[in-house]
Amino acid sequence: MPSTISVLTLVHQRPLHLTNLILGLNQSTRLPDELVIVYMNEPEEYTLPATSYPIRSVHLSSSSTKIPLAQARNAAVQQAIHDTLVFLDVDCIPENNLLEQYSEASTQFSGLMMGDIYYLPPQVTYDTWTYALLRERAIPHPTRPVIRQLVQQEERYELFWTLNFAIPRQVFDQLGGLDEQYQGYGAEDTDFAFTARQLDIPFALCAARCYHQHHPVYRPPLQHFIDIVANARYFYKKWQRWPMEGWLKQFEAMQLIHWDEAESVLEVLRHPTEAELAKAYHEAPAGF
Repeated sequence: MPSTISVLTLVHQRPLHLTNLILGLNQSTRLPDELVIVYMNEPEEYTLPATSYPIRSVHLSSSSTKIPLAQARNAAVQQAIHDTLVFLDVDCIPENNLLEQYSEASTQFSGLMMGDIYYLPPQVTYDTWTYALLRERAIPHPTRPVIRQLVQQEERYELFWTLNFAIPRQVFDQLGGLDEQYQGYGAEDTDFAFTARQLDIPFALCAARCYHQHHPVYRPPLQHFIDIVANARYFYKKWQRWPMEGWLKQFEAMQLIHWDEAESVLEVLRHPTEAELAKAYHEAPAGF
C-alpha cells in the first residue's frame, strides 16, 4: 500500500517563493496528502493558491533568531499526520514527479534520503513559469554529486542538506528530531545526519528533483555570524570536530574570530560592520 505523504516547509519573508512551491505541488503527478507550513517570526499568514489537499499552519516565534530552523522542523513534524515526511525548503519548486519518486523510493529504502537540487538564475520565477522553462534554465551545483539512479546509497553523511529530503516518521522519531540546541542557521543539518550515521541509519541520494528559486546571498554568510559561531562551538563540543570550516576560515581571515582548529578554541574578536555586510552581499547570478 503506498505511503501517505506530508510535505513540510518553513517560511520567513518569502511569500512569492512559497506561492511557487505550492503551484509546483499542485501540478504534481502524485499530490501530497497535506502541506504543513511553519511561519517563523511571521505575524500573519500569506495569501496562498488554492489546493485540493489540506494545508496546516504553525506560527513559531523566537527572540534569539529570526529563523529557528531546528525548532521549526520539529514543530512541522509534530503538526504532520502522515507516515512519510518530505521536507522542502521554501525556495524550492518541486519537479512534478518529485513526490512520486520519493514514494517509489520509500518502497526500496528506509532511511534518510536527500533529493536532487538544481538552481535557477534571477528572474525565472517572477512571472508565469512552466516546467519546460525551469528544466531549460536550471543548473546543478558544481560541488554536489551526480545522482544517476532513483536511490543511490551514500556514505558521506556530511553531504546532507535540508533543502530537499524525505524520511519515514519512525526514523525521524528514532533520531529524536533535530537538536534544538542549535540556534538559527548553521550545522543543525550536519548534526542530524551525523546522528543518523551514529545510529546506523542508512543515507541515500534520491533522484527526486527540485528547483531552487534565486535569492541574493552573503559570501561569507555574515548575516548569520552570531548563529554560525554559536552552532560551531556546540557542534565541536558534541562531535569533537569543526563544522562549516570554510566559513570559519573566512571569518578568521577577516579577523572576526580567533580559531584554533586543533583545539576547542573559537573566540569572537569583533562583529561584522555594516560596510562588511554590504560588501559580502552578492546577487549570485548562478543561484548559489
